[in-house]
Amino acid sequence: MSSQEDLLTFWFGPVQDDGTARDEVVARWWNKNDAFDAECRARFLPSLDAAMVGRDDAWARTPAGRTALIVLTDQLPRNVFRGTPR
Repeated sequence: MSSQEDLLTFWFGPVQDDGTARDEVVARWWNKNDAFDAECRARFLPSLDAAMVGRDDAWARTPAGRTALIVLTDQLPRNVFRGTPR
């Protein structure tokens, strides 16, 4: 399983001086990309499955952990399960 730091680094990439994600990182959030979806699945499906049954609830204790948990349970499923009922 991945750590919250791994997930945040993967999802946001290296941030700019103003704390925002770079344009090329943001673009992958909004565009369908089979390779990106496959990487999301390969890297984070075990963590997503664990979070869905409450195993990562401790992440919510810190601001960074809570952000990682939101990305993991709200954003990544769109990539991981794209085109499926799940």
